[in-house]
Amino acid sequence: MLEGKTEFLGKGYWREVRLATYQGQDVAIKTLRDDQEETDRNKERHRWEAVALDLVSDHPNIVHLLGLCECDMITEYFPYYMDVLLMGDDSSSEELVELSIGEIIRMALQAARGIQALHEMPGGPVVHADLQPRQLLLDENGVVKVNDLNRCRFMARDSSGEPCPFYISKGNGVWRSPEEYAGEGLTEKLDIYSLGNIFWAMLGRKPPFKRDDKYKARVLRGERPKVDPSWHPEFVQLFTDMWKRDPRERPNAREVVLRLEMMYAQLPPESESD
Repeated sequence: MLEGKTEFLGKGYWREVRLATYQGQDVAIKTLRDDQEETDRNKERHRWEAVALDLVSDHPNIVHLLGLCECDMITEYFPYYMDVLLMGDDSSSEELVELSIGEIIRMALQAARGIQALHEMPGGPVVHADLQPRQLLLDENGVVKVNDLNRCRFMARDSSGEPCPFYISKGNGVWRSPEEYAGEGLTEKLDIYSLGNIFWAMLGRKPPFKRDDKYKARVLRGERPKVDPSWHPEFVQLFTDMWKRDPRERPNAREVVLRLEMMYAQLPPESESD
């Protein structure tokens, strides 16, 4: 049983999240918003997310599922949000926390490991399909946790065993891939593109584009966020490769992890705190 009152944390397109206590542990309760109906579609979203989370339940960089009932879900609660860390909170006047290149590469590596676990899941790939900074949480020790898989897709395979592209409604928001804006067939590489945008934001400390009526066309024309020449060159090259227009030319999640591990290993010992 839940203990005491719940505290409203926020809401998304179709769910709201509350903080509660269960068996002495802080947990997040995800429920339908009052203006959403308990339809088969909404129940299916919860089920698919629950299945994906259950299959990676022991991964240190993915939020753990604790319970599910129809359109209610209970997961681990983590107090810190990547979007607030990187870009600040509109309700606060506090200055952004300065991040060392060591901290940035460490967080990027942990996020990539979470996505790798989804993409290499037996029977997968499982595609997150909604990667943006607000879907990445951090625990008290700064460990990154991939969250919110309610838009995830389990890719089917053809007769040769190759994953089949899938289609979903064109997404909004500046973190998405050009193939999604174009309404093309999608693969797990859309997560790679979005993750590249997040990596850029770890240095740029803002969204990749302003959310106006032109950003989709700009991305489809091949425009990418501007890169400061003083930024870590190998990290820049990595997310530049992740931005390739042809998804097949982007590195897969395993390659992203390997490149980040090499970068992290080559950093001087003081890079985490400088």
